[in-house]
Amino acid sequence: MSAYVVSKAHIDFLIQAAITGATDSVGWNEDSEPGFSWHHDHRLHRLDMTAEVGDERPAAIPGFNAIELVPPSVIGQRLVDECVASVHDRYPDTDPDEGDLPGPNDAYYIGPYVWKPYRPAETHAHGRVILPPASTAVIAKQIAHYEYQSCEHDQWEQSEAHAFCRALADALLSSLPGWSEAPWGIDDRHAA
Repeated sequence: MSAYVVSKAHIDFLIQAAITGATDSVGWNEDSEPGFSWHHDHRLHRLDMTAEVGDERPAAIPGFNAIELVPPSVIGQRLVDECVASVHDRYPDTDPDEGDLPGPNDAYYIGPYVWKPYRPAETHAHGRVILPPASTAVIAKQIAHYEYQSCEHDQWEQSEAHAFCRALADALLSSLPGWSEAPWGIDDRHAA
C-alpha cells in the first residue's frame, strides 16, 4: 500500500465538515455554536471556534475529566501530524522535517498548521455561517481517503485522528434524512 501526505485543503475540508456538516444532512448543528465532539484517551474533546490552546470546560458529571475545547487549527495540526507519522512510517528513509515526504509540493506540513475555511464564510440574517463543504457522500469519501493515507503505523487505531474521523463518520451517518425516524432494531420481517 502506498501513502502520501494529504493536502492542506483536505485537512481544511475535514475540519469545516466537522463544523457545519453536510449540505444534505438534517439536524447536524442546529445550535449557533459548533457542537462536534469526539472521545479520545478517556476524554471528550469539542471543536470550538473561539477556544484558545488549553481551554477546558468542566465535565457535567463530577469526577469525570474536563472537556477539552479544541480550536480548529489545533485539531488540524493533530490530523496533519498523524498523516505525516503514517507516511514517514511507510517510507522510513524520508525526513519529514526536510519536506521530502510523498504528497503536496509545498510541504505545508513542516510549518504550523493554521485552519482556513475550505469555503469562505457568508453572512446571513441570523449571523455568520460557514458554508457546508459538500454532500454526505463527498465528506465520507474524504474521511476514507484521509484514513487510508494515515493508517500506516501501529498507533493509528489509538490515535486522536482516528477518533476524530470515526466521530465525524458517525455524525454524518446519524444526520442522514430518515435516521431519527428509522427503527432501532428489527424485530419482525415487516418492521422496516
